[in-house]
Amino acid sequence: VDLEFSEPGALRYSLQLTEAPHGVLSVYIDDTFQVEFVGGSEWSTEALLIPAGPHRVEWLYEHFGTGSSESSARIDNIETVHATLP
Repeated sequence: VDLEFSEPGALRYSLQLTEAPHGVLSVYIDDTFQVEFVGGSEWSTEALLIPAGPHRVEWLYEHFGTGSSESSARIDNIETVHATLP
C-alpha cells in the first residue's frame, strides 16, 4: 500500500497466521525489511513507526515446509496516524 505521511506517524493492523510453523510473513517499508512473524492462530495487533514522506508498505507471506498448502496470513483493521493515500 502506498501512503503519504504528513509527519512521522504509524501504521497499525491486525494480523493472523495459520499453520504454525509452516509460513512466515515479512513486512517491508520502501523495500527495506522491518519485521517478520512466524505461524500461530490468534489475532494480534501490530504497529510500525513510519517517518514523514511517501512510503510503500508491503506484506509478503511465504509458505515453506511440509505443512498444509492452505496456510495463510490475514491482515485486517489497517489504520494510519498522519497518513493519506497519495
